[in-house]
Amino acid sequence: MKKGRELLEEIFRHYNYFVSFSRTDPTYLVAKKGDVRIAVGYFFGDREVVVYDLKRFLSAAEESRYTGFFYITNTKFEYHARKFAQEMGIILWERKKLVEELGKIRLAQFEKEAFGEKTSQVQPPFQPLPQSQIFEVKEPKSFSERLRYLFSEKEKGSDFEKEDVLPQKRKIEEKEYFINLKVSLEDIYKKFKKGKVLGVTLHYVPYFCFDYSCEIYNEKSEFEKKKKGCIAVNGITGQCEEWSGELEAEEVNKAGGLKVTPRYKPDELWKKVKDAIITTNTTEEFKNGRQRWFTPKKETVYYSYKGTYYLPFYNVALQEKNIIVDATTGREE
Repeated sequence: MKKGRELLEEIFRHYNYFVSFSRTDPTYLVAKKGDVRIAVGYFFGDREVVVYDLKRFLSAAEESRYTGFFYITNTKFEYHARKFAQEMGIILWERKKLVEELGKIRLAQFEKEAFGEKTSQVQPPFQPLPQSQIFEVKEPKSFSERLRYLFSEKEKGSDFEKEDVLPQKRKIEEKEYFINLKVSLEDIYKKFKKGKVLGVTLHYVPYFCFDYSCEIYNEKSEFEKKKKGCIAVNGITGQCEEWSGELEAEEVNKAGGLKVTPRYKPDELWKKVKDAIITTNTTEEFKNGRQRWFTPKKETVYYSYKGTYYLPFYNVALQEKNIIVDATTGREE
């Protein structure tokens, strides 16, 4: 794997990129040049790359930090992995493309040694090609164009040209659900005595819910158990909490309550959710006078956006004050 990583470093450095390891996860590379910042995942082995590998890569990479995503292998990508990559905006390189790029670099090195740098036919990206009638290089206007000029040199019909997709952040499909009321207006009036209640309004507070799974390890890095759950992020405060059990909800707001406008968006919360998953599932226990820690490994944490769930609350106006009541439990907030 180390040799494969060194090959990738050589390729990106050949194109004037600064290459380093991720500070948060050394299993992928970071290639930077100007405003372009690319996360480069890789697998070198004797099997096809599957969806699991790509999910692991995306989970490790903090999306908001990168302009785009690459995944490179010396083998091939399984069919479902290709579809997943297309949906997520990951540019794929398999063996054929990898060999092609390495061949260009080796040829450039040979020509430089044999004829001198001026006569080399393989030029760095965005540089003018003097005395060349084959290519007309112009400054690209978009990141997608920049990538095409960077690696394919506009060679029509190449595998890269067909697979070139503008890397984007994970696409969020907006799904809204309204959690069913368990406490009625009659219950509220009974609870506070009708004479003291000046008015009651129903509000729906947005929670962005993410299903997750992870593997828990002890302090000796020994596997302990698998865990699945749901992290809900309050769309107003940004606070994360774990929700358990099935949510009884519908896509239609039958109760007619007012939706509270969120201050956050679900596609801004990936890192916050991952941190919350690790924190929530990190525990300690004392046994026989000895402290033991249990925590998920980052590379085993997977999560996906489930939808926006609106939790109903009653705003009860009393003579002395206002009280917020959870319309699913009756608990005062």
